[in-house]
Amino acid sequence: MGDRVDARRARGWAAAGAFALLGAAAAWANQPFLVADGTVVEQGKPVKLRLAEGVPSHGVVGATPVPQSAVVHLPDGTFVDLGDQLPQDAEPSDWQVTYTPKQPGDHVVFVQAHPRQLDGEYVTDFVKLVLNVGGLERGWDRPLRQRFELVPLTRPYGIPAGALFRAQLLTGGQPGAGLVRVERWSPSGPAPGTPTLHLARSERTGPMGEVAVILDKPGFWSLSARGAGRTVQVAGQRTQEVLRTTLWVHVDPS
Repeated sequence: MGDRVDARRARGWAAAGAFALLGAAAAWANQPFLVADGTVVEQGKPVKLRLAEGVPSHGVVGATPVPQSAVVHLPDGTFVDLGDQLPQDAEPSDWQVTYTPKQPGDHVVFVQAHPRQLDGEYVTDFVKLVLNVGGLERGWDRPLRQRFELVPLTRPYGIPAGALFRAQLLTGGQPGAGLVRVERWSPSGPAPGTPTLHLARSERTGPMGEVAVILDKPGFWSLSARGAGRTVQVAGQRTQEVLRTTLWVHVDPS
């Protein structure tokens, strides 16, 4: 896809993104979801992946546009394309994809969205989830050489509640800088009276792009960062692209 936004898709994206503002800052309102029915799985056993968007801490999850690409990077350096399960002309949906791992090790699911207008910005999302197959720890910490990504420095599965989790922000393969938003997916939404500032927190990266956070409750957590992309033409106007990268990790009960 070029730098110009297709008008029909742009209308679909706008409709899909409007439902989840909920008073949150526009910059973070809709977050990409990439979760599974398990992150430590058996070789040869199908895994269900869910691709959607919403506000994790509010329990709001809904449709997202079909992504530009969805691939699984395998431990041996090859990859599996999941694109045939995501028809490119389809309307936004809460996507369900099935993946069957065929080799032991760490399988990194990576999804790149089409650039789109979202809350007044031109945004490109990148989202990542690591699946461990057969108990073999091999490949969870490898960069994927993407434009913008969070690379785990702590094994991103088998994490007990209350553990310290570390990651590194990379921009074009080099250490990046910025804020990382940390938010837990609460399917039932926040407990009544929960202070807004307790629903998500921000951590600034260190000099080498590293970030360290305590994940104090079980469930899926997202770590998400924003950065500046290219200057592009959108509807005849020059616009600064916003890059967002999200890493999903699962925390076990302590």
